Amino acid sequence: MTKTPATDHQLTTTPRRWADDRGNVTLQQVIFLPAALTLIWIIFQGAFWAHAHNIAQAAASSAYTNAKTYDGSAAAGRQAGYGVIDQDNTLSGASVSVSRGAVNTTVTVTGRGPSLVPLWSGPQIRVTYSGPTERWTTP
Repeated sequence: MTKTPATDHQLTTTPRRWADDRGNVTLQQVIFLPAALTLIWIIFQGAFWAHAHNIAQAAASSAYTNAKTYDGSAAAGRQAGYGVIDQDNTLSGASVSVSRGAVNTTVTVTGRGPSLVPLWSGPQIRVTYSGPTERWTTP
């Protein structure tokens, strides 16, 4: 049994079952690829925001813990808050505000998280901790 060589017509024609599929891959890439990349970008931006928010929470917690103590002060709270922020440069333009009164201590940490968009300065992050100030009382 001998095989005959394929003719030019047999090599260049599209099989009938794929004749209606022309351009489907390109159309799928035009629609799917930008949607997938946008979804990935949103996931990464959300992860950056969550990390920056966690850093702000840790700074506020540390500042509150140091400011509320019996022998603590607002300055000690601010120093502790900035110490946490300086360990990780995630928050840009961060500020730590501590208000220590006889009864309550309030700490607010604000800043901006990182951004994947070149001309956008990032999401605003604000975390506030408030609670009682430790004080000496007689029974």
